[in-house]
Amino acid sequence: MTYDPGKGFYRTRGGNFIRSTIFGHGNFPTYQILWAIKKSGYDGYVSLEFEGIEEPKMAVEISIENMKRMLADLEK
Repeated sequence: MTYDPGKGFYRTRGGNFIRSTIFGHGNFPTYQILWAIKKSGYDGYVSLEFEGIEEPKMAVEISIENMKRMLADLEK
């Protein structure tokens, strides 16, 4: 279990603390997740949700840029 870092974080079922953040900036392996989705043959829509302590407009813009870059890199 990790120590509670304070405002903006919440405890997982495993007792650790995480917080929502900009797509690609957190602990989740977002590129690998997109790779697995692509490898499965899925070619439909994806959606992006932001929930974090950053300013929403800026955070969504960065998140979209990150996702587009990762999806483009998957095409290489």
